[in-house]
Amino acid sequence: MPTHFARIMNLGTQTMDCKELENRRGAILVIDDDEADRTFTLRCLAKVMPKATVEVCEDGDCALERLVTMANPDSPQVEIVFMDQRMPGRQGLEIMELIQGTGLTERVPVVLFSSAVPPSEVQAILAAGARGYIMKPVDPELYREAIATALSRYLA
Repeated sequence: MPTHFARIMNLGTQTMDCKELENRRGAILVIDDDEADRTFTLRCLAKVMPKATVEVCEDGDCALERLVTMANPDSPQVEIVFMDQRMPGRQGLEIMELIQGTGLTERVPVVLFSSAVPPSEVQAILAAGARGYIMKPVDPELYREAIATALSRYLA
């Protein structure tokens, strides 16, 4: 798969400029079991949207619990979710399928990321309600750009 895969899987083009993202306050949920990948994602978010509050879940069970809670519009919400597909226990696709029909993915964009996922699985992820997919590992600048693109498109 090409390294620019992140830019062609439903992420579209930016609709907010970099200054708008830099000044935006908001809440983001990052779900990733791998500490190094999670740290990398958090660093990218800190560069792109430094005023955001970032909440972290380190496994699929924590993610499912948080997302099910968010299905109630009166509960504390985030503006966007970045979730790893490959995690021990519940994986991203399973979680997406479990929250389908709750209305959550219509209100809160979920962008999945992972490495070595076949195109058919990516299509299943998108069909389950994810708004986009970012391939990792990618070049750090491409990854930051893909995160910026997702934020600018879905937070506009």
